[in-house]
Amino acid sequence: MNRRILHIEDNRETALYVREVLLPCGYDVYHLSTPAESFAVLRRVDLILLDYRLPGMDGIEYLEFLRENFSDIPVIMTTGHGSEVVCLHAFRLGIKDYLKKPFSPAELRQAVRKGMSGAKRRDHACLPEGADDWTLQRLYTAKHYIDRHIGRKRLDYHEVLQIAGMSRNCFNRYFRQLTGENFRRYVLRKKVERARQLLAGGEHSITEIAHALGFADLPHFTRIFKRIVGYPPSRLSSAEDRYPAPSGREGSLADRDRATGTG
Repeated sequence: MNRRILHIEDNRETALYVREVLLPCGYDVYHLSTPAESFAVLRRVDLILLDYRLPGMDGIEYLEFLRENFSDIPVIMTTGHGSEVVCLHAFRLGIKDYLKKPFSPAELRQAVRKGMSGAKRRDHACLPEGADDWTLQRLYTAKHYIDRHIGRKRLDYHEVLQIAGMSRNCFNRYFRQLTGENFRRYVLRKKVERARQLLAGGEHSITEIAHALGFADLPHFTRIFKRIVGYPPSRLSSAEDRYPAPSGREGSLADRDRATGTG
């Protein structure tokens, strides 16, 4: 069976060019115009050729989704807008190579060979039992929504069900199979991960972070944090936590999350 390449690109001429270059090399090349369309087919992909500027979700956000859910798929990013900042961020998120448009057939073939080198043929038989492509598409769409909005004080479970387009029982069953956790435990774990990132940044106190992430009070946050991580949040906090900043900084934390799409 040929190795399978997913090309996510909103420019049809570029998509045709890539297909013409790679098909004679023995690859099966599939083209989609937006990242959100790909969620259901990723289990059948051996490599992704990803444009940076895309409708709905840019390349960096999609790389974050892949790192969270399909970190074993090698990715090559392409862009017509070269930026050292974007390039560095993309490599930190695990891409194998970075091609600036226009790239030559030789450059493309070499990048794909390099990306495929050492990559094992992928088998996702462990995905939710009985889940068809539509179900996987909706399930990953809902999970991505949760991950992107984990900084909110409250994630509306019924809103997540609407995004998934599933009944409560169906969503709960598939979500547990996919993540190994129910919705509540998954959200708590992700909130604690977010709290660890914020504490490591040293810009906000434990109280501010607990409040911004929607925990009832500081003791509740500390108890959940210690249960999941194994130690209290005070181990990661700075001396500033002993003298919390004025409450106005809580708004700045929430504003920053909204600005970055995490709130």
